Amino acid sequence: MGRSRDEASEATLPEGENGEACMGGPSLARDGTDDLGNIGFNSQEERGQDSLHVQTEVIVKDEIVVRTLVARRGAVLGVLSSSLRRDEQNDAARTTEVAQAQHDAALADVRRGKYDGGGG
Repeated sequence: MGRSRDEASEATLPEGENGEACMGGPSLARDGTDDLGNIGFNSQEERGQDSLHVQTEVIVKDEIVVRTLVARRGAVLGVLSSSLRRDEQNDAARTTEVAQAQHDAALADVRRGKYDGGGG
């Protein structure tokens, strides 16, 4: 059984010494989506001798994209992505809910062994 360490992030993270990917910065919008780029989640899941990183970020452009990456030693093994319309209904609370659910789904895949053995 693997152990995990979860962290929720509500701040823009620069690229770190350990090669963490940058989280998106805030957009400046009048539709209530101006702080969505600060939403993100990071988890480290230990699988035997291996460690997998799960990172979820929100990218705000013409639409709201929630992207989750599963990686081992810097190599991306899987990507989950969801899109939301940019409007008042998809505020920070709703977008955080979608991002957390997607992050949890990726963690469940990791815990079920979907990415064990070098495949994805």
